[in-house]
Order: sequence, then structure tokens, then C-alpha cells
Amino acid sequence: MRDRFQAWLAGFTSGGTKDRYGREVPRFLTAAGIPANLAGFELLTPEAVHAAATRLLEAGVQPATVRLGLAATRRFFFSLFKHKRPFADPPRLKHAKPPAWNVLNPGEHGCLLEGVDSLRDRAILIALCLQGWRASELCALKWGDLTAQADGSVIASFIGKQGKPARQYVFPQVIDAARAWAGEGLPRASAPFIAKDEAGHRLTRFDVYHVVKAREAAVGHKITPHGLRATYISEVIAKVGIERARQLARHESISTTQRYSRWNLTQLPESLAMLAILREPKR
Repeated sequence: MRDRFQAWLAGFTSGGTKDRYGREVPRFLTAAGIPANLAGFELLTPEAVHAAATRLLEAGVQPATVRLGLAATRRFFFSLFKHKRPFADPPRLKHAKPPAWNVLNPGEHGCLLEGVDSLRDRAILIALCLQGWRASELCALKWGDLTAQADGSVIASFIGKQGKPARQYVFPQVIDAARAWAGEGLPRASAPFIAKDEAGHRLTRFDVYHVVKAREAAVGHKITPHGLRATYISEVIAKVGIERARQLARHESISTTQRYSRWNLTQLPESLAMLAILREPKR
């Protein structure tokens, strides 16, 4: 058994793709506080397995990678001892901390829009900030999806995540920004709400991503399109509460909405309205 163990360890450093599972075993054992030798391996307990998974997650290792190390260690352990007792109660592998999603802090919306000369880029940023749309939803939206109501408001009907139909009020500032980019005249119903170029091609998620990432220098830290959605949800939570935020974000579970809250609600300025900083775009 000792020879087989040493042969397996020797193969960990060979560097081949087939040894990826094997290379995760020493890291998992180290996280469990167990030396990577046969005597240490025999000391593996359910408590040590759970402790190893927790340490790796807290160190920032992705749950999928921890799961890989757990599976490799369990398989190797079974090949030596013909039982899996230390792994009888496997740990639940989730992020130790909720993802940050690179949200804006209160007051940073002005920095995001300051100096944006492109009408298209400005329309994209305003839509993401005020509507909280996913990038895919913004890309798929057409002018024909917008319906004027009797009170003068405009409602967008679109297909959201997992093919679920959604309806949402559209801020006038968002419509004005999109019209400024579309040019004079009434856009066709089949035209993209915010087109990629003057030829009217449809936006892609990569286009939206690059527009947002280009504003990192102005904001002073990393931001992403989904980070702007998280910013929107955080603001709604601060203003009207988490249940209303769940409805506007179109989440089935309120626990999902809670993961998006990134602001200390006791330290927020009295008004977080972004409308004041949405100045007329330069032509």
C-alpha cells in the first residue's frame, strides 16, 4: 500500500491533463492540516474533510475547484482503504462570502457618466443604472416591446431570465437617451432599442461589457454590467425595502435578492436618486 501511495504521489507533478484530479489531492490534504503521506492520510476524518473545504473556500478557491479536490481525495482514499467513511457526510460547497459583483458605491453614478461623449454608450449606461436590466435583456429589447400607457408612462414587455415574460416601467431618461442615439424620426418596431451602430445592428453582451469596463478608470475600481444591476437592486432595497426590490428584480426567492444588497443602509445619504446627474448628452 505504501508503494502504491508513493507512486501516486510521484505522478502528481507530471503535469498532464489526466493528472489534474491527482494534483488536487495534496492541496486538499494540506488544507485539512494533514501531511501528504500514508500515515497522515489514515488520519482523515469527516471533521477534517469539512475543515479543508471551509479553508479553501475562505481562501477564495472556487466551489467547483474545491469539489474537484474533494472528489479526487475521496477516490484516492477509497482506492487505498476500500471505504469512504470520512466522506459519508460531504460538505455543502458554496461561496464563503457572497460575490461582490463590483457594484457602484453611493455617489459614484456621476463618475460613471461624466465625460461620456458617445450617445450610444451613454444610453447603455443610463439604461443599466436606472432599469437594472441584465445585459442580455437590454440587447434583446426592441422598440416594439415598448407600450405607451394612458397615463403617459411607458412599459417594456420582454423575455427575462429562463424565458420568463417580464413587464417593467421605463424611465423617461432612458427613452430620451435611446432616442438621442437612434436619431430623428420614429424608430421601427423591429429596431433594437439601443442599436450597436448607426446601421441598426443588434447589441451583443460583449458590446455592453466593453462599454461598462471602459468606465473603470473614471469610477476608480472594477465594475461590470451585472454590478450595475446589483447597484440598482441595492438602491431599491434602500429606498422601498427588499420585498419591492424582489419584485422589480424579478426574483422568485427573497434570499436571492438579499445577496444583491451591498450597501450599509445606515450610512446612505438621504436621497440616492440618480436623475439629477443625468445631464443632456453632448452631440
